[in-house]
Amino acid sequence: MSILHVENLKGLTTGSNANKVIVPSGQTLDASDGTIVPSAGQIVQTQTRVVANSSLTTSSSSLVAVTNWYVDITPTKSTNLLVWKTSMICGTTTVGGYMRFAIYNANTSSQWSSNAYIGANGYNSVASQWMETPVLHANTAGTTSAMRLQLYVLITGGSWDNQWSTSDSRLIEVMEIEQ
Repeated sequence: MSILHVENLKGLTTGSNANKVIVPSGQTLDASDGTIVPSAGQIVQTQTRVVANSSLTTSSSSLVAVTNWYVDITPTKSTNLLVWKTSMICGTTTVGGYMRFAIYNANTSSQWSSNAYIGANGYNSVASQWMETPVLHANTAGTTSAMRLQLYVLITGGSWDNQWSTSDSRLIEVMEIEQ
């Protein structure tokens, strides 16, 4: 096996493939034992979890963990952006009672989402109405330690329920984006 030691690879500056370094068809550039440094805006990694849309009923006016609604991720850089997203079907039992959401790092018991809340639903809705609720948030990782980004919910009146259906599964996704 031959080893080529270089600091930079640079394509020719003229011709139909100017300023390109091409790996020919049928060949693979294998960097599995090394590191490829992404550019700003590129996705570094994506972690996912699939859960049943059926895990919790609460009447708590304080934030409580939504059972099983989390994703584990270990960021590569503390300054990278993490984008957390999911959707669920949930509802409230009281007209005017609405839900609010936050995300905590369960490994440190600290709130990761950047504001007090990251979303709400159900305000002035009909009691016991099921609603599709997207929950999205982006924030810097703030660490390179393992994180369990856990969804939390509170209800302002009555009770909150996501016991829609055990046969209805949902995707929770966290993307790490280079900054």
